[in-house]
Amino acid sequence: MKKLTALLLCICLMLGGCALIADVSTLSGEELVVALAFPDKDYEDMTPEQKAAYIGACLELEVMNGGLCQFFANCPDCVGVDDVPAALAELGAGEHLALYEAFLADTSIDPLDPMFRTEDMEEFSRLYDLYPWEEFDEPYCKLTPMARLLEDYVAAHPKAFE
Repeated sequence: MKKLTALLLCICLMLGGCALIADVSTLSGEELVVALAFPDKDYEDMTPEQKAAYIGACLELEVMNGGLCQFFANCPDCVGVDDVPAALAELGAGEHLALYEAFLADTSIDPLDPMFRTEDMEEFSRLYDLYPWEEFDEPYCKLTPMARLLEDYVAAHPKAFE
């Protein structure tokens, strides 16, 4: 159900002609996640707080829609060597961080590997056979909802999200 909700919100935002929301402080839940994942500025122009929230929101949307493999493929600006761990730590997402680091250590996945940057759907589909993605994706869905962590984070850093 979460995957469907996230996907429908993304589609509405992208296809519905919705303006990107600059003031996210009034949003909650999946609406907040979608707004943070589709910011009104480039990644390089974001504050450190906005970058952390953006990475957390992108991770949430991609994992709930297609899994961690999809996050690596669709969010190359998020998956720098230290970017995801630093963002999760900043967001107070300790259990997400522990799961992420353990999964990468157990599988020896390099999120920066160019194999994740493919436009070929058949090649992308093969990526799902290379690693046990479900060992990340299934436990992730049982963690504290990222939307709740993002709500708390935005509320704690109001000036960064004006």
